[in-house]
Amino acid sequence: MTVGPGLARARAAARACPALAKIGALTAAGALLFLVGSPAVLTGALAGAWAASLLLLGRRASLSVWTLGLVWPLLAVVGFAAAFEGPAQAFVVFCRVVTLVVLAHLVTATTQASAMQEALVTALRPLERLHLLSAEKAGLALAVTLRSLPRIKAAMGEIRDAHAARGLRPAPSTLLIPLIVRVLRQSEETADAIDARSWSGAARRHSDDHA
Repeated sequence: MTVGPGLARARAAARACPALAKIGALTAAGALLFLVGSPAVLTGALAGAWAASLLLLGRRASLSVWTLGLVWPLLAVVGFAAAFEGPAQAFVVFCRVVTLVVLAHLVTATTQASAMQEALVTALRPLERLHLLSAEKAGLALAVTLRSLPRIKAAMGEIRDAHAARGLRPAPSTLLIPLIVRVLRQSEETADAIDARSWSGAARRHSDDHA
C-alpha cells in the first residue's frame, strides 16, 4: 500500500525520536492509565493508542504483538477481575492493559534494542549512584528480554503443534502452564547470563584499575 508523504514523515519522526524520550513517555502514560478510573476516558485512550499504532506501524505490524502469547494471559487477568471485582472493573483492567501493551509495542517497534538499552542505563544511573540497583544489569536484562520474545512466540507455536499432534483441543490451562514453565526456565537462563556478564565486567574493571 502506498504511503503518503505526511504519513511517511510521521513514521520517520517516530523512529528518529530519542529512545529516552519514548521510554519516559511510556512510563508517564502507564502511570496515568493506572491513575484514571473512568471507563470513558480509558476507552478513548485505547482508541487513540490503536489509531497511533495503525498509522505509525501499519495494520499487520500493529496486530503482530498479539501473536506473542499475550492473549491468554490477558483473558486470565480480565477474567480474574470480573470474578472478584465485577464486569465494570474488568473492562477498566482490559482497557488499561491493552492500551499499555499497544503503546509498549509502538515504542519497541520504532526503537532499536541497543538504543533502548542505552537509554535505560542512562535513566537508571541516578539510582545506581544511590546503590539501589545496577544500571548495567537492568539494561542487559532489557536487551535479553527483548531478544527472548521471539523464543516465547516459538514456544507457543510448539505447544500448539504438540496439542494438534495428540488430537487435543487447546485450552487456557494446557497452553499457559507449559508456557509458564518454559518462560521460568528461560528467566533462569537470563539471570545466569546477566550474572556471568556482570562478573566478567567487574573483573575487567578491577583489572583495569590495577593496571
